[in-house]
Amino acid sequence: MFTLSPIRFFLPWLCCLALTAHADVSGKVVYIADGDTLTVKTPDNLKYKVRLQGIDAPEQAQAFGNKAKQALAECARGKEAMIESQETDQYGRLLGKVWVNGTDCNLRQLTLGMAWHYKHFAREQTEADRLRYAAAEQTARDEKRGLWADANPTAPWDFRQQENLKKTQDAFKQQWMMHNHRFR
Repeated sequence: MFTLSPIRFFLPWLCCLALTAHADVSGKVVYIADGDTLTVKTPDNLKYKVRLQGIDAPEQAQAFGNKAKQALAECARGKEAMIESQETDQYGRLLGKVWVNGTDCNLRQLTLGMAWHYKHFAREQTEADRLRYAAAEQTARDEKRGLWADANPTAPWDFRQQENLKKTQDAFKQQWMMHNHRFR
């Protein structure tokens, strides 16, 4: 009779678990992509792209996009960081809280008015972080810090939606013009 050794049975499951579960990652921050995304290089030369969990910073083409990137760079670029992460997003980035010298860089972005508390994904945060992050955003709003100095700042998710709509409209317009040109 055919029997499966325990190692052969559990090894595929352990590999799958290793690909889906993440532990904390430590390393040097080598790149700042924008106000809520950075890259960490570990001592064994592995690079991890990290999306700061619980916040959403303005896009580069948006008002305060470059200032948000600069603020994150001041907190983390070239420094040793510890990333608390348990998951990845749909783009393969680690989702996590970035700690540098005892500072929560995610919370710092909110405190400076360089990001929104990303309430859509707040359920992925601890209750303490949800409360801290919401309070930090509200204080920044009340004190008109950073992007809150604008009368009516556009949330990044609304900006992305508008940009995607423009791209769709432009593509439709181009197709329509090509179609009409053929029948003249």
